Amino acid sequence: MRKKIAQALARNVVQDSASKSNPAGGCGQAELAALGAPRCVVHFLQRTLERRAQIEVGERFDGTFEWFDMSGDGVQAALENLRHAVTAVARFPADEWPRAVHQAVETTLQFLINPVPALMDFCFPGGAAAVSVGDLRRRASYFREYAYVVQAVQAYTQKKRDKRVSRNELEATLNHVIRQYTSDFSVDDWMRTLEPLLEFVHVSGHVEGGLPVVFVVDFLRAHDRPEVAHVVEVEARMAKADMISSETLRRLIQEAEESPARGAGAPAEAAAPEEAAAPEEAAAPEEAAASAPADDDTRQPLWKQYAERQRRDAPDNTGTTPSAPLWKTFEARLPSRDAAPDASPASVSDVLGRAGRQADYYVASLFNGDRSAFDDVIGRLRTAHSWSEASAILARDVFKKYNIDIYSDDAVSFTNAVESRYANH
Repeated sequence: MRKKIAQALARNVVQDSASKSNPAGGCGQAELAALGAPRCVVHFLQRTLERRAQIEVGERFDGTFEWFDMSGDGVQAALENLRHAVTAVARFPADEWPRAVHQAVETTLQFLINPVPALMDFCFPGGAAAVSVGDLRRRASYFREYAYVVQAVQAYTQKKRDKRVSRNELEATLNHVIRQYTSDFSVDDWMRTLEPLLEFVHVSGHVEGGLPVVFVVDFLRAHDRPEVAHVVEVEARMAKADMISSETLRRLIQEAEESPARGAGAPAEAAAPEEAAAPEEAAAPEEAAASAPADDDTRQPLWKQYAERQRRDAPDNTGTTPSAPLWKTFEARLPSRDAAPDASPASVSDVLGRAGRQADYYVASLFNGDRSAFDDVIGRLRTAHSWSEASAILARDVFKKYNIDIYSDDAVSFTNAVESRYANH
């Protein structure tokens, strides 16, 4: 079923792009933005194209040249401008396009169903036991859904700095983060989390508003809900169905979550799972977000409910000592957004253009998950009258403040989006 849906969607995307290809052939940034494909697939393809552009420039100009000194500030500034310019006009060659689409579709579908194994396979190619922090951050940026997973990777790599990252340690940490983060999910939270997968299946040409049962079962098991997965399997077997509607899935999740057996029959958690899950030291205490005042409003965001519940239940020093496990460090760093509402879609679109639909991803990858900081920067960028003024804001309040590598794919993508406002000025 998984292969069938991936093939159907890849075929649709390739056919759709044929009518939108530019005169030079292939598929460029403008054509990617116009594709009738799931956002996660478009994002993956954009990252692939941006990375290829950076590699091409690097292969031609990185290194030592007998006739030129490439280390000068002027030369480096010119090379940075060239990287931006090349990225903006990069395109997939016509003969490479189908292969790129199939890779994007298959990888993102696997991630939507079972995020941690998919992320591990992509970020640790060839079964590697460890990779550098830079490679991990770059490869993880290909995925835009499930911000809690992306944020956990960011928290982990910020602590590791220049060290190499162990696959086993990171995998255990991410699995623990998912269990903790989704532990109080309501049925509405689960259905919102499944929206990207629903979109994926719908765009592939399958039943609107429904999902293959095998996808749902694998997803629930990956998110530590084996009892709900079992209920779905039994229901599907009785109905002799291989697809499940959103309405039926919502009902089954609701019934399973409300069942007394869930709380009474669940095995107790081991006394100290964090040592096995994440033996590394936690990030510095000053990196943790300040505690927000308690809020009894049941409509507050789920991440806020979760963070506040954990702060109430935990000892005062939880997540703040050097011996605290990494998953608690990530948990403590969930941002406080009481100060200001999210920037309006119009504001984000004014500043980032089409890239504005990746706002949630930029919040996770460049702002350490702090939406209020992102909104503040967007507000000031919106009133910046020149690229010089805007670039100063980026340098001071994004790259320097959050210790972001300005040559990383995330930084380049965000910079390009902001700079495009001033292209014709």
